[in-house]
Amino acid sequence: MANSKTVWKGTKDLKDSPESPSYEENSNGAVWTIVKQGPFGACLASKPIRGQELSGFTGVAVDTVRIQKAHGGTGTLTVTLTTAPIEDRTPVLEIEWIETQKKLESHKFFKTLTPAHWDKIEDWRNATTAADRSTKYAALTGLLQKFADKILKGEDSYVVYSPVARVTTSSPTKPNTGGCGMKDNPPAQIKIQTYKYLKTADRAVRQSMKWQRVEEWTGAEEIDDDLYN
Repeated sequence: MANSKTVWKGTKDLKDSPESPSYEENSNGAVWTIVKQGPFGACLASKPIRGQELSGFTGVAVDTVRIQKAHGGTGTLTVTLTTAPIEDRTPVLEIEWIETQKKLESHKFFKTLTPAHWDKIEDWRNATTAADRSTKYAALTGLLQKFADKILKGEDSYVVYSPVARVTTSSPTKPNTGGCGMKDNPPAQIKIQTYKYLKTADRAVRQSMKWQRVEEWTGAEEIDDDLYN
C-alpha cells in the first residue's frame, strides 16, 4: 500500500480560533489570550518574542508562547499577553565615587624624587641590621626623610576617589555586552570632563520577562596609552 501524504488545501495563513481572543483579570492585572490555528510551520514562523507588544493590544506585551502540533501537520499557536512587562525603558544614569588605594611612592607630593633618590630609600628599607638602618636613615634628607617617616608610621599607601559612571537599561531581548578594559567614554550627562575613562563592567541579567544591562566606566586622572588603547 502506498504511503498516504497529507495535502494542505487552502491558505496557509494562520487564522484566529473562534474563541480568540479571550480576556481575564487576576492579581497581576489584565491578561489577554490569543489562539491561532494553521500549518505547524506557519505557527513556528509567526511566533512573537517575549516582551513584544502586538498591534491592537494596548498596555500589554507577550508573556508566554505555546505551539502545539496536531494531526496532519496542523498546529495551534497560543499567546498570552500581560501588563507585567510594560515599563519605562528610559536608561537610568548614575555617578558614584569609589575609594582606591595607591602606593605612597606615586603621590604627587613625591613627584620630584628621581630614581637615584628611590635607590636610597631601597637601601634603607633593605638594611639588615638596626645599626645599618639607623645610619642610612640619618643620611636621608628632605622628601626622602618625609617618605621614610611615613613608612615608619605605617603609611605605605594613600587613597584617592574616582568617579564611576553607570548606565542601567532594560530590554525584552538579550543585549550585547563587552568592550571592558578599553578607553571609552560614558554618556556626556555623567562624564566628568577632567577625567579619562576605562569601561570596567558590562553585565546583563535576566529578570522575569526582561533583560537588564548595567554598564560602568571608571574615571582616572591619567590612563597609560601604552597599556590601554
